[in-house]
Amino acid sequence: MAPFILVIISIIGYFIILNSKVENKGLIIFEKVISSLISALLISLYFAQLGYTPVENREIGVPYSSFEELFGIYLTFFLPVYLVYGTVLSYFIDYKSAKLEIHNLFLTYVVKLIGYALGGILSVGVLLILISTSTSMLNIDNPFSILASLASGIVPSLLLYHVSLLVNLFLKTLKFYK
Repeated sequence: MAPFILVIISIIGYFIILNSKVENKGLIIFEKVISSLISALLISLYFAQLGYTPVENREIGVPYSSFEELFGIYLTFFLPVYLVYGTVLSYFIDYKSAKLEIHNLFLTYVVKLIGYALGGILSVGVLLILISTSTSMLNIDNPFSILASLASGIVPSLLLYHVSLLVNLFLKTLKFYK
């Protein structure tokens, strides 16, 4: 079901990007894809480090995964989500915030910060709906667990936003942007 959702998001994103009246669409998409790749690598490294047990701390008879295996597993999960959903979300938020014509840099930052946070909540919300329809793993009795799950989408989304800011700054120093 999740690959189907990613395909739907890809198609919708393609039409959003195609119908938007933005100059340098190719360069903007390049920036968003690079930002998504870097974000997927960073969050995969973080979760692999979090789940890795050093050799000296391992118990005898208990199977453990190597750091490389954990990194590969997390990258396999995060890379398609970041490339599809993250790229489309990032493009959409930047496009809509540009239409607001906010001239204060701090206010633009806050608006985009809120947009990315809401996008992260939305992505986890869709995942929770998919999980709840296919299994009974969702604990509806505890609303705090649902809120905590929804909030867990904020950090990866804000990581994408800040990596995107750094990639944009890097491309500007290389004179890709004006």
